[in-house]
Amino acid sequence: MTACSVAKADIWDVSKANVPFVILLFVLLMLVTYVPIFPMGLVELFYR
Repeated sequence: MTACSVAKADIWDVSKANVPFVILLFVLLMLVTYVPIFPMGLVELFYR
């Protein structure tokens, strides 16, 4: 909200532009949380 005020941008336009990023973050959260191969695969990759 502060950034929108400083930039004199409408908060709804900024929110609409951010929706794809929020969806992507949500999908990644679900993958890491509920599909154990992703987080455990990273652990195996970095700690061999």
